[in-house]
Amino acid sequence: MTTTFIANTFQRLAFRRTKNRNVVDASVFGRKLGLVTRMLGCWHEDVGRPFVEGNTAYRTCVQCGARRQFDRETFETFGKFYSAPVVR
Repeated sequence: MTTTFIANTFQRLAFRRTKNRNVVDASVFGRKLGLVTRMLGCWHEDVGRPFVEGNTAYRTCVQCGARRQFDRETFETFGKFYSAPVVR
């Protein structure tokens, strides 16, 4: 009984985590960086501390300003790099 409860709890947490990881907030993240930019541009070696805007957390490259998602529960940076959004 306890094993079933633990397995169900783990599955719910894993599903919730994967569900939220695929969502990118357009007001925080701009366009996804292209292949040429990733190969010839900044290598994003110096990433700053995490920032939180609404329900979205991200870390920013100090050299070029590209943003990458950050998980506050596991303290992991994940996903692709996005350029900062353009404010008009």
